[in-house]
Formats: sequence, structure tokens, C-alpha cells
Amino acid sequence: KQLLAGPDMTSWMLKWSLELAEFDILYESRRALKAQVLADFIAEMTNPSTPEKNKWTIFVDGSSNPQG
Repeated sequence: KQLLAGPDMTSWMLKWSLELAEFDILYESRRALKAQVLADFIAEMTNPSTPEKNKWTIFVDGSSNPQG
């Protein structure tokens, strides 16, 4: 039987919190991360990779001149 009905995430968490309380398990929600902390983590953990520019080598075997 459901304790609370609805698609709300809060009701889902409350339902599980009450069910865990039957077994003397206490649920503690995570603390929110500030956006800057997440941005700093991503910036620190990503590899700075710059795409290499593809260079072409043309072999003309003497068939080219300034006039074309």
C-alpha cells in the first residue's frame, strides 16, 4: 500500500523514508552542490585537448610551375 500518492519526488522520498524507519534506518538527503563547485570539478577533471589541424602534403613530382 502506498503511503502517499503522486508523481512528486518529495512524496516518493517520504514514502521510502517511512519504510526505512521500520528497520531503524535513518535517511539523510544529500546536500546540494553549488554550481561553481560543479563547474570547478568539471574544469579540473577534463583533459585540455585541442584538436589538431590536419595538414596536407602535396607531392607534385615537378609537374607544377608558376604559370600553372
